[in-house]
Amino acid sequence: MKKLLILAAALALVACGAAAQATFPEVPPTSDDVVAPRFAVPSVDRTLPNGVRLVLLEEHSLPTFDFAFYVAGGDAADPAGRRGLGTLVAKLATEGTARRTSVQLASAVEGLGASLSASSDAEWFGFHGRSLASASGELLGLFAEVLSGASFPADELAKAVDREKQALKARRAQPMYLGLRALYETVFAGCPQGTFDLDEAFLDTVTRDEVVAHYARAVQNVPPGGALFVALGDFDAAALAARVETLLGRLPHEGGLGLTVRCTPSTTPQVLLVDRPGSAQSAIVVGRPVGGFSDARRVELDLADEVLGGGPSRRLFVRLREELGLTYGAYSNVQRYQASGLWSAALSTRTEKTGEALSELLAVARGLAEKGIGADELAVAESYSVGSFVLHNAAPGQVLSLLAEALRNGEAPDFWTRYIQRLGAVTPAEVVQVARELAPFDEATTVVIVGDAKAVRPQLDFLPADRIREVTP
Repeated sequence: MKKLLILAAALALVACGAAAQATFPEVPPTSDDVVAPRFAVPSVDRTLPNGVRLVLLEEHSLPTFDFAFYVAGGDAADPAGRRGLGTLVAKLATEGTARRTSVQLASAVEGLGASLSASSDAEWFGFHGRSLASASGELLGLFAEVLSGASFPADELAKAVDREKQALKARRAQPMYLGLRALYETVFAGCPQGTFDLDEAFLDTVTRDEVVAHYARAVQNVPPGGALFVALGDFDAAALAARVETLLGRLPHEGGLGLTVRCTPSTTPQVLLVDRPGSAQSAIVVGRPVGGFSDARRVELDLADEVLGGGPSRRLFVRLREELGLTYGAYSNVQRYQASGLWSAALSTRTEKTGEALSELLAVARGLAEKGIGADELAVAESYSVGSFVLHNAAPGQVLSLLAEALRNGEAPDFWTRYIQRLGAVTPAEVVQVARELAPFDEATTVVIVGDAKAVRPQLDFLPADRIREVTP
């Protein structure tokens, strides 16, 4: 999912009453229409002695309370050879505590009309909670119970492992899943960013003891990278800060996690042919490394990506579907981490059209650098980008997520406001310059084709033969 988003989306909440009576605009918004909401400046922003940063945005116009607590690590904190441990811990963290069973805990949360969940990605482990403002105290109490006393019952672990095995089996039957997994595991080989999913070998051997130990080591402990508690809603910031400091200030601050968040992705051009004999279709995924979250030219690349594959009116879709009829759809995306990122494009096509579809995809990507971009085409991409962030990110929880993302990556709270302002100021020449540096797209690019290798390989004569490697799913 594209992250053309900013904190100003919360304006849609603050002004929802007036908007209901306003005339629907005939012209899409521009970056000049966007101003930062008054609560973009935190009411509290301080770091506790143990490395936990508190960022609280007090806004009484909202009837809700949203919070998140992140601990640096995520997949990067997984022990060697145990990739996926943090992900499994996140799936089980809210499945019971020392005081309540899984059902009792779920009932307590739902009784508040609230939500409480955990997650783990390449770089962070996180808790996320939401409730009405009137239930914020009770929700924080349940969060404290989970943080300090998640019990990881053996029966819940067994059920989770079985569910994940069944889900993994279903996903492995999907060619596009296999393609994306192979892309990430190849570009980010040996990196936490390459942990695309759990695998059977890990699920067959994981034990409750290592789950419990990992939770204590990687979640109930503030690593050198620190931790972040962020909240947005109707609350008294000073009172909330005092409560959270009591809760989180006692977490130990220890080193020794050996985090590997900053990892160099592969720039070796290669073609992986994942063999599925007899397949009637091929899934094609191409990708190459790009800059990380704070890359100085991320706006230009985001716009280049939008022009290439942001939707059904963009170049990849128009060329490959509308003009050539090679696919039902072709899209591209940019995924960013702290120090690196990945640009990718994907489509599915008939087996006999695999070579043609791949050749055309690469040609469209190169065409942005070779043929340039007109002011009108760029203006459409900019208008869509500015307008879509409001539609997709107006809820307080989404605003909070954006704020936390900026803070976790070392940016100021107004990062997305500055981002959108820059988005409206980019010129066609700047977009083309970034595209030129990425081009040619068949250099430093990983290509993954999932399909019938016997039928597909003869179609790849336009690619260097020494780059093509056949692999099994």
